[in-house]
Amino acid sequence: MLARAIGVRPIGSNANRDARAYIAAELERSGFTVRLQDADAVDPPRGVTARVVNIIATKDGAIRDAVALVSHYDSVPDGPGAADDALGVAVCLEAARMLGAAGLRHSIVVLVTDGEEAGLMGARAVVTDPDVASRVRTFLNFDGTGASGAAELFETEPGWSAPLTAWARGAVAPAGQSFGIEVYRRLPNDTDFTVVKTLGAAGLNFAPIGDSYAYHTDRDIATRVDSFTLAHEMANTVSTVRALDGLEWTTTAAASPTYFDVLGRHAVLYGAATDRAVVWMALALGTIAWIAVTRRGWRARRVGGLVVTAGWALVRSIASVGAAVGAAWLLRALRNELNPWYATPSWFFAFLVAAALLAGWLVERLAGWVRPSLAPLRQPEAVWWATLPVWAIAAAGLHVQAPAAAYLFAWPLGVAALVVLLSAGSRAALAAGSALAWLVSIVLWGHNTSLLLRFMVPLFGSLPIVVPVWLYPAAIAVAALMIVPPAVGMLAGRAGRAVRSRRTGLVLAATFVTTALLAWTAPAYTPLRPEMRSAWYVQDDVMKRAWWQVGGPEPRVEVGEPGPPNAAWRRVTDAIPATLRVGPLDAAFAFRTPAVPLLSGPPADVTAITARQSDGHTRLDVTIVPRTLLTVRLVLPAGVRPSTSTLAGVVIDRTWRGTYVAPPPAGLTIRMTFDEREAIDLRGGLLMFTSAGVPAEAGEVWPAWLTRERTAWRARTIVIEPLGAGG
Repeated sequence: MLARAIGVRPIGSNANRDARAYIAAELERSGFTVRLQDADAVDPPRGVTARVVNIIATKDGAIRDAVALVSHYDSVPDGPGAADDALGVAVCLEAARMLGAAGLRHSIVVLVTDGEEAGLMGARAVVTDPDVASRVRTFLNFDGTGASGAAELFETEPGWSAPLTAWARGAVAPAGQSFGIEVYRRLPNDTDFTVVKTLGAAGLNFAPIGDSYAYHTDRDIATRVDSFTLAHEMANTVSTVRALDGLEWTTTAAASPTYFDVLGRHAVLYGAATDRAVVWMALALGTIAWIAVTRRGWRARRVGGLVVTAGWALVRSIASVGAAVGAAWLLRALRNELNPWYATPSWFFAFLVAAALLAGWLVERLAGWVRPSLAPLRQPEAVWWATLPVWAIAAAGLHVQAPAAAYLFAWPLGVAALVVLLSAGSRAALAAGSALAWLVSIVLWGHNTSLLLRFMVPLFGSLPIVVPVWLYPAAIAVAALMIVPPAVGMLAGRAGRAVRSRRTGLVLAATFVTTALLAWTAPAYTPLRPEMRSAWYVQDDVMKRAWWQVGGPEPRVEVGEPGPPNAAWRRVTDAIPATLRVGPLDAAFAFRTPAVPLLSGPPADVTAITARQSDGHTRLDVTIVPRTLLTVRLVLPAGVRPSTSTLAGVVIDRTWRGTYVAPPPAGLTIRMTFDEREAIDLRGGLLMFTSAGVPAEAGEVWPAWLTRERTAWRARTIVIEPLGAGG
């Protein structure tokens, strides 16, 4: 209903209103008391205001304290927002229907916010609602970049809380890793969770991340959302809330706990104190095990052999990683695209792994040709002697820098150390025990590495950076660091000789060639996995000038014919030289051309009047009646600041500016007063209007030269007008 029947529904649009009416009716049908919060949401640090209408639905239980289900019903103006966030709304509606009929002890509140895509504006308003602020003690937030896979728990509030316990104990198919917290906090993304948790409520943040190629594009359609994803998120939500209803709701202010799922069936959860104990125990066991291996080697007079083996391991690692980086560089050099792997990353990753394995095999063959005293030991003790210190350093480093991710190294380290100690010098026992360490590494690293790699490709394809060729080989190398050594420990001996055989080399070489060809011939961008690009049309009616600007992840203009009249595209890195600073474009590569002004007037009717009041102060009234859905920014002359204003503003470089998102069709009046008793010249004031889409030829809704078959555009029109305040 939201993504297909109603469609694109940005804040302030008619479709946004229709979506709101539909959701409210569904919640009322499920027995909830529904009200609409119509408010001006304000973000003071950014000087942004937005008129939002939030949906607040309540079903009272025996206990007034409530668990809230949170999602947002608006979409970006560039797409219908099926995964972001019609999926989250669907989960809230259906979970509310089921939980409302379950007779829970605690009350249930459903918060479906407006204006999330405009800077979390709906959430900023909903936390000011007295009833919400007094009742909501825990909450689950649903958002997402992806349309497939499990709904991952990727963020919690600091501290040990009831909802996290309920998820770990009650979710029927828990999916989530606390290392996701460390990844997420380093990304330029945000969700309503950030604002709602300021209530002091304990919360969980869920999102699917598979198939993130459609995020914030016109490809984010209803049919793309995987039915498994919807079913998984629904089942976990209902089971988690039911478990939560049976707990005492307490929150402990402490460092973030560690949690992770085991094959999507069970969850492990422990607090910061236990995490420290796990890490330090693993470090202690790892140290003792390494000393034990060293002593065994000393007694057998093979310490030199251990050192040589560690040296060969280092050479093998450098060769393998170098080969993978070289493979990525070669693929980029042979293709016309900087990101030739974008649409088909599986063959690219297979190519990198094949290159690394072939390089490792060549090093192993080389090691077989040197004299025995310089050859590595083919024993599991030698493998662990070289591996344990590396794992220990990684575990200790993460414990300090990213504690929520330290478990990824601590658990394999502890298990491997116990295996070494319990083997009592028996190579057969150690080889068998290495299989256990390998299994632990696979559980913690196998699926997570695949999930992270598949998420990284669309993520970095949308960020304004050039992806370095070493990035993906490095990510694979970290996983290999945890998975390969235990495997080598298992295969040391006869199986190891089979791995080093010529037949194995031929198989690896054939795999390398095959994956190279597949990666080289795979399309870089497809209709379902399009290139993410931006297009701006900027018209400065003060300077009587206009510009087109396009950009994306590839160093090319690539627009169709005939294009804008007399276009002279050139690559740029600076802001557009308009009366107000515009840009630079949020893209790795941007291209600009001057243009003939296309718009005959501003997209809104503006009346600006100044008057001297009886007390000598100056008053400014600005009335804006939009002709289309837009965002307006009011900028005063440099050095001029109001003493009072109905529009929130912020001073940047001595210039006051305030922004209002989606002024109502009936109009918006901004009132300001200025304390200075001398006359104030406001003729230098400016208005900037931003709307979705770009101008097209008569009879068209989209410029034909901005091709869309394999490109998803984020298009904006920006118009700069003089404020025109009179005496």
